[in-house]
Amino acid sequence: MIKSDLNNLKKYLMKLSVLHFNPPEKYPPLMNLLNFIADQNGVPTEVFTTHQNTGNNKYANNSILIHHYGKNSFNPIKRYFAYLIFNIRTFFRLIIKKPDLVLVYETISVLPAFYYLKFFKHKKLMIHYHEYTSPSEIEMGSRYYKFLHNLEKKMFQKAQWISHTNQERLDLFRNDNASVSFSSLNVLPNYPPLSFYDVVPHTISTPVKFVYCGVLSTDNMFLKEFSDYIISQKGNAICDFYVLNCSDQIKSYFASIDECLRLHEEIYYFDLPKVLTKYDIGVVLHKGTSPNYQFNLPNKVLEYLSSGLEVWCSSELSTTVHFKNNNNLEQLKIVDFSYLPQLEIGKHLNKLPDQFISKYNSQSVYTNFLNQVSKK
Repeated sequence: MIKSDLNNLKKYLMKLSVLHFNPPEKYPPLMNLLNFIADQNGVPTEVFTTHQNTGNNKYANNSILIHHYGKNSFNPIKRYFAYLIFNIRTFFRLIIKKPDLVLVYETISVLPAFYYLKFFKHKKLMIHYHEYTSPSEIEMGSRYYKFLHNLEKKMFQKAQWISHTNQERLDLFRNDNASVSFSSLNVLPNYPPLSFYDVVPHTISTPVKFVYCGVLSTDNMFLKEFSDYIISQKGNAICDFYVLNCSDQIKSYFASIDECLRLHEEIYYFDLPKVLTKYDIGVVLHKGTSPNYQFNLPNKVLEYLSSGLEVWCSSELSTTVHFKNNNNLEQLKIVDFSYLPQLEIGKHLNKLPDQFISKYNSQSVYTNFLNQVSKK
């Protein structure tokens, strides 16, 4: 099935270019897609991105040509210089290579594709969004971001495919652009690869081992509430935090609290299973402070579940609540972080059903994605 889909795709496409300004190491769905294309001997693919500013692990695939133009940075001057380098070098490379399909990730990557398609109007365009940005958030963005947003709006009708990670975000996007006649709007979810699911259920013992992975903030997360809960357990629970882009504020916060809360460097995505299986419960600490978070099924929910963990998540993330209810997942607990001391912890973690695993994996998602692409 997968091979036939890729062979069908090759009939329509000779070359694919992926524009993703932010470094792929921070975006597992992109790495999973590239690995899938490479594993299936897919179409010749080039990726245009930037160098990461933190982390030692660099994504590479011998079957994928990856160009790093500029270095992503938190410093505004350096970041705008990276924009300049990325846009100019990517545009000229597109002109030289003349890809048949350009896949653009996020507003921040659109500029080279916009001008490339001005020269080659018959080439195909696809756009995918990792995140949902509301009209009010766009209005509060920088002048450069609003400039790019105006460019991408001109590309919407040209695009053969536009996707968000779930139906709720897609509906918001459609409503925000009600005047546009879209060719095709789609859902392209973020699921882990099948290899992540190869785990054996285990029994929870004391101390209960919690884990958190990802970006961490004291502002838009239940960090204090959860930390207070772990400390209140008086040694019966511990939590390790593997933090991406750890700020000085977070380092200072952990320096002032109990040793049962431990701070570590981030885990490289493909090393997650061997680390996560050492724990009992994975936590998602996001608050529903914006539509992007409210209508969100965080990657970590599936990554924790696939590694055999129970998962705790706030009821403010309505899309995650629907996901739990639709799949009748006892392993996913929707909690009120204000009343965690009252929460009972189970003793045994059951294996995920086979039908769940066969549906919620990246290979299944991208098989369908490439099959749809070949029909455009």
